[in-house]
Formats: sequence, C-alpha cells, structure tokens
Amino acid sequence: MLSRLGYRILEARNAMDAAKVYSAERGSIDMLFVETLMSKVNGHELAQMLTRENPQLRVLFLSDDGYERLTRNVAQKRGLHFLRRPFTMRILASKVREVLDIPMAQALGATY
Repeated sequence: MLSRLGYRILEARNAMDAAKVYSAERGSIDMLFVETLMSKVNGHELAQMLTRENPQLRVLFLSDDGYERLTRNVAQKRGLHFLRRPFTMRILASKVREVLDIPMAQALGATY
C-alpha cells in the first residue's frame, strides 16, 4: 500500500534486521513504520534504539485489533503515533502524512 502511495519502502524481517537496514540507509529514512509486537525486540524497543541514533526519525506504530487498546493508551500517554489494523488505503495515507508533517520539536518530544 505504501509503495502504491509513492513511498520508497525498505523491509526488514525483525528488529535486528531493521537496525542493519537503518544503519545502511540512515540518511534516506524519514519514518519507521513498525509492528508493536515482535519477537525478542518489540517495536517500542526498536524505535528507542533508532531514535537514539537519529532523534528526527518519525515513528508510526502498527498493531492488530486485539492489542490495540493497550497500545493506543500507551501511545497517547507518550505522544506517539499509532495505526490499528485493519485500515484502508485512505486511512494509511492520511496517518503517514500526519506523522511526516509533524513539527520537528513535537517529534523530538516523543518518549519511546
């Protein structure tokens, strides 16, 4: 869906793979779109690792319906951006644009 919206996507199978991809492509990555629940290292931990390297990195968390309420509450308390599955192309486009357009001072204030 993101490719069809015109975004360049770099995929990773897990958090460690994502960290390697990020290191290799650091200057060209504007946003981390990450699953909240992952094995070994969760999405919040990955976001924390990568934003330590680049505080300007925007983060959008993704979760399924069953985990949504807890994740949404944590996200709201910390000023994070969250998208719950299932979603439409229009909702995805709107949320990605919202995250990419936030003022840098607001992005730097997020606590992962």
